[in-house]
Amino acid sequence: MIDCFNLANQKILDEKKQVKEHDSMACVATLALIDIERNQFYYAHVGDTRLYLLRDNSLVKISHDQSFVGFLEESGRVNEAEAMAHPKRNEINKALGFEANLVKDSEYIETGQSPFLPGDLLLLCSDGLTDMVTGGDITTIITKGPSSLKDMSNQLIDAANAKGGKDNITVVLVKNTKQALKHNATMPTASEKKKGAADSH
Repeated sequence: MIDCFNLANQKILDEKKQVKEHDSMACVATLALIDIERNQFYYAHVGDTRLYLLRDNSLVKISHDQSFVGFLEESGRVNEAEAMAHPKRNEINKALGFEANLVKDSEYIETGQSPFLPGDLLLLCSDGLTDMVTGGDITTIITKGPSSLKDMSNQLIDAANAKGGKDNITVVLVKNTKQALKHNATMPTASEKKKGAADSH
């Protein structure tokens, strides 16, 4: 994933050199790789796009906004509503295309991994969604709305457009549809108890 980000970064830098009109080009990105067999996901992130995990109807932001306002919100200096209305909310500190040799700065690309359990849902989205729709409203749509991921995505996009739709709105949803493993607890019979006692001698 880091190699992918570095390759994209270099392509943007090359384009900026070759085309003068593109000299301010940059790209924020969030990438998730899911290993369903092991119930894990891995991610890489740069900028202010976001990765959320929904588990047991609770939405948790996994990625960190690499922006001044993101820092203010995560440190508790402003609340969600204040962050959404902040005049500098779209000013980012990091992006692909900002600087060369990202591999030299091990902290430039945020990476991590986490369990992705049966029933879990991942949401990857741009700030075109989160600048318009609160975390509470996002949670309501993906927990109480339609069961289809496509329909949920469309409802999220519609909600952002209904609030003004001031930026590009990107929404990707992924769900672990595996059945949760359940173990039935049963009491041993009298004969099984006797056999267990005999086997222990």
